[in-house]
Order: sequence, then C-alpha cells, then structure tokens
Amino acid sequence: MTNHSYLVEGSKGRIFLKQAEACHSVETAIPLSLARLATEAIGMRLGQACAPEAVPPCLHYDGQANIVAAEFVQGREVLPAALLKGAIFPGLACSLGSALARLAAGTTREALGHKAFGALEAVAAASSSVADLMEDLVLYLPFDRAAPHNRWPAELDAEVEALVHGDAALMREVECMRRLRSGGGSPCFAHTDVWLNNILVPEWPEGGGGGSQQQEVVPTIVDFEFGAIAPTSYDIGHTLGMLVLAAFLVRAYSDGADGGAVPGARRREQEDWLLASVGEAWAEFERVWRGLQQRRSPWRQRAALPPPPLLADALGFAGCTVIRWAIGQFNIFRSLGVGDASGAAHCAAVRRAVHAGAAMLRGRHAIKSADEVADIARAELA
Repeated sequence: MTNHSYLVEGSKGRIFLKQAEACHSVETAIPLSLARLATEAIGMRLGQACAPEAVPPCLHYDGQANIVAAEFVQGREVLPAALLKGAIFPGLACSLGSALARLAAGTTREALGHKAFGALEAVAAASSSVADLMEDLVLYLPFDRAAPHNRWPAELDAEVEALVHGDAALMREVECMRRLRSGGGSPCFAHTDVWLNNILVPEWPEGGGGGSQQQEVVPTIVDFEFGAIAPTSYDIGHTLGMLVLAAFLVRAYSDGADGGAVPGARRREQEDWLLASVGEAWAEFERVWRGLQQRRSPWRQRAALPPPPLLADALGFAGCTVIRWAIGQFNIFRSLGVGDASGAAHCAAVRRAVHAGAAMLRGRHAIKSADEVADIARAELA
C-alpha cells in the first residue's frame, strides 16, 4: 500500500527490506513524506533499546534510496491471520503492555535528556505531515459527518448520528483528546499505529483451533513509519481499542462465512481471551511504568518525573480508535476479511464498535478500571 517490501536472503541469513513510496495507493492517493523512513529507523532503534524482545533490530537506513533494512523475524504472521485460524495466545496482552510501557517511559524528555529528546523531536518533525495524517484519521475525520471517506452501513445512519456526530458530550471529549494529542500528557516517542496488522505473533497451524499456546507469547511490533511525539497514554490507548475491535472481529468471523472452519465455541473462547486482555494490557502497562519510575527516583527528584499516564486519557484514545476503524477511512472489518460491507456480519460489527467506542469516550472519567471496558464490549456481544 505504501512501500515495496523484500525478503533478502544471503549466506549470513535473511533481512527484511522496505523501500518507501511517496503516497498511499489504496482508495485514494494520499501523499506521504519520504522522511517517514528516518522516523521509522529511529523508532525501531528506540524500540530495540527499550523493549528488545518486541522490536526487531534496524540494521541500516539509507535516506537517499529511502530504504530501511531490519532483521527478518522467522515464523511469524500478523495477528488477524492467526485469529482467523482460531488462535489464542495467553500472555500476549501482558507482553504488549510491558513493551509499550518501556517504550513510553524510556523516550520521554526526562528519560532521554533535553539534548537527545530535542534531536528526536527534530527527526519526527521532518515527517510531521505523516503524523498529522494519522492524527486526522483518528481524531478528526471520523467525527466530521461531511468527511468524504467516512463509511458505514446505511441502516446505521440514525445510530451513528445519535452516538457520534449528534452527541455534544461525546464531541467535547473528542476535542479534549485532540488537545491532549497535540501538546500534553508527558510527551514521548509513540508508534501511533499499533493496529492488528502491525502485531506479529507465532504462526498458528491450519486446523489448530482446538488448543492454545501455553508459554508466554512475546509479540513483534513493526512499522514505526507513523511514529511521532505524542502523549504517553496514546499507544496503550490505541492498543486497548484494538483489542476490543479484535473481539468484535472474531464475532464477525463467527457470524459470517469467513470463520466457518473454526467452531463457534472456539470463537467464544477467543472473544473471552481478547476481552480479558484489555484489563491485562493496561495493568501490565501501569505496573511496568510505575516500576521504571521508582527505579529512576534515586537519580532524579521525584517531582521532576512525568506523572503516570491516566486511564481516562488512554480510554479516550481507545474510544476514538474504535470509532475511527469502524466508520472512518479503511474500515477494519472490511480490511480484515469480513465479507461485503452490506452483509449482516459486517453491519453488526460496525454497530458494536460504534456503541462501544462512544461508551468509552463518554464514560472515560467514570470508568475506574480497564476491566469495565471489557464489560462494555461484552454487553455489545451478548
């Protein structure tokens, strides 16, 4: 869609090579700055330094040829491909929460120092048009009823109007998230696009839907090209929203012809696992963040450390993410194989996402634990 990708094999092994294009070619030609590869390279290097088990090493960056080379990760597939086959990965959420906490805490101004953080800001600023595009896709376009690329099933017109575009309280929360994204929340380097296809997991065998991997599964996080300076709550919030969407995706596979090879009981097990993962990811993120801050406190005044990310902020970004992927550009259910956009399974998935995302946004200050978010999603699946 935006890059040429190659697997390069030689006598010393394999590497993954990405060469950037200057636009996104799907649906419409969206200009994309080639400077994003410099951001991707530094993002991978920061990710490797902070969470080496979760981010493959960046081996080379060539700004003239617009190329990034990375270590090839053997035996992995994107998370949706595994979900389609009935996969369940215990421990995945804890690994994600831990990796994102370390990336966020390790890339703040306080952690890097003013000089290094300033250099990081300069790299990110060079590809700011790409980061701005992502900000528009998540926080602006889905909430503008006139945006040309918003799409949802026609039978949901009244619900989308009532729950999103016509809800003044919800729009006030969206405006709060816009302000936070633009300049608050203890800025750090954020991936900003931890969606399901950017999470790699061990390949799940075809026909292997009856079991689960009992060992802790460490995900691989890829595609840092939309990296930006953003609040510490952004990536974890985006990820919480994606776990909710994954549960709705699994139900859509079950409702449609796409998931016929996996028994319905297995689909319910997947849903339970994914919704339990919401609370697990946040709990591990918060635990690791606090641990890292306490470890640094002997070296710095506690007052100088950034405050911990707030659950309310993470849930605000989560709610925006869920709505964005349901009615904004590049609908996630259609992108990941849930049949025709006019089909019943697709329509039901979009309805659940709009209801859940709106509930997260409107109730973000009243929700006291991430487990309550899982309960919101369960109510939509009941």
